[in-house]
Amino acid sequence: MCRWLAYSGSPVLLEELLYGPKHSLIVQSLHSQLGAEETNGDGFGIGWYGAQSAPAVFHITEPAWNDRNLRELAGHINSGVVFAHVRASTGSPVQQTNCHPFRHGQWLWMHNGLIHDFQEWLEKLAPSGLDYHHHQTGEDNADAHLKRTIMGHQVVLPITNGALDLGPWEQVFYAEFDGRRKKRVVVKVMGI
Repeated sequence: MCRWLAYSGSPVLLEELLYGPKHSLIVQSLHSQLGAEETNGDGFGIGWYGAQSAPAVFHITEPAWNDRNLRELAGHINSGVVFAHVRASTGSPVQQTNCHPFRHGQWLWMHNGLIHDFQEWLEKLAPSGLDYHHHQTGEDNADAHLKRTIMGHQVVLPITNGALDLGPWEQVFYAEFDGRRKKRVVVKVMGI
């Protein structure tokens, strides 16, 4: 079972959040009492806001409890907004692109959910039918632009022996938010 941490408050050393509490995220990743496996060693990610407007992220495919660099960095970084994720794979590849949190521009987020959950969530964040500044350009599809920005426009997919290598809860989907323009899908194969 993946484990997440979200903190918003007075700036604190990341070390205090990740390692300090008795049942810290790092302790839970090594001694899980609720998951199928006792250890969660399929990657780790942390994101935080610092002096820049965009958040910083750090992803590793190693177990969080076994990474000296994470411990070293955590002892030197202060932040008032922090997201952290210990990954427990359900069969999908262990790679940095599968480690939360995700960053786009000034946004930092983590998610697990079904496609219809995303559709409902996006409509709450960027409702259709509002009078957006973008509409002053003559178009009325600002919500589509915002939803696409939140969801991103590309994905990295693992392929093993010529087939998609997705976990049991993973799927690929295409989200169309306004349907006005002709679209194309570009596939780039790397690392063969």
